Amino acid sequence: MRRIIALFIALLLALPWSGALAKEDPVLRRAVAYPGEDITIAIPAQYLAFYKDEIGLTISAGIDKTTFYARVKVMPDDPSGFSESEYFENTWLPSLRSIYIGKSYNMVLDEGETQRCVIAGREMTGRPFRLHIAGRDCCDLMCFDRWNGRLIRYELYYSLDDPDPAMTLLETVVYSVTGNALAPAASRQDLAKIEAPDQAFSFYAKPSYPREYDVQNGMTVYTKSQGLIPYVIVYQSSSLIVEAYEYMKEQYTPHMKETYGDQLVNYSEYQQFAIGGRFLPAGRYTYRVQDQSVTMVRVFDSTGNRTVVYTAKYLTDEGADTMAALDAAVAGFQSAAKPLR
Repeated sequence: MRRIIALFIALLLALPWSGALAKEDPVLRRAVAYPGEDITIAIPAQYLAFYKDEIGLTISAGIDKTTFYARVKVMPDDPSGFSESEYFENTWLPSLRSIYIGKSYNMVLDEGETQRCVIAGREMTGRPFRLHIAGRDCCDLMCFDRWNGRLIRYELYYSLDDPDPAMTLLETVVYSVTGNALAPAASRQDLAKIEAPDQAFSFYAKPSYPREYDVQNGMTVYTKSQGLIPYVIVYQSSSLIVEAYEYMKEQYTPHMKETYGDQLVNYSEYQQFAIGGRFLPAGRYTYRVQDQSVTMVRVFDSTGNRTVVYTAKYLTDEGADTMAALDAAVAGFQSAAKPLR
């Protein structure tokens, strides 16, 4: 069985991938930019994206049942003097071993070999690292490409029993980095200006979405039926939270833990969450309500005179429209509130 799976990985590496992008694309997508670079990637709207200096831009399916992610990083190294083989042996493999091998466990099935791979028509040098986690065989694949005088590192983590969506995501990322005509574009939405005069702000949303406003909660836009999940809330505070990320970690996440207890299934905190063309502190919380799983994304923006809090809430795995609405709200937000004294 291991030899069959290893052969399957080798075929994935050796052959160019030409998955769903060649077909008509019905996916609702939003745009994510790589900081400081002329790189924009259109990702499925419900996917999550965040940036960290050491790992670059991560794009995650963020779906509890089939989680996978792709990463892209513009490396600081000189491409002409860079050795992929040395990097894999001296940097990447020791890091993975420290994570997946311990005194009482070993999740590693195969450390792979450095080899040629072709992704989105680009010939690269890559290496697969195969794992067994939570009853599934998974692969962590890293590849290096040289593009326009820069060294680009790609990483893909996915389950071997369903590689297609992950490989399509990686192909999307590579096409976007290289500016290929096959790279998908962000979906165009018909939007209208939504105003909250009491809090002196406005943003954009689909005019067909029901909405309601109150001073305590701000403006709520329902992406299906009024009064029910899913929805997006935009609220402008009367104060400024200077360290929004620290506030989220030290106060808001503990509040969620206390509120939902064992019903809080998982959560993630992001210092630079990609939304609305910006990178802002955000938390993602998944919790159970009776027999349903609900996901909430809460974004904090303290770049203006007052802190603006955006909340998107939807049934887990069904967040495309709601995350697209959140993206539009952040991108189009404008405030006329007076500066705090």
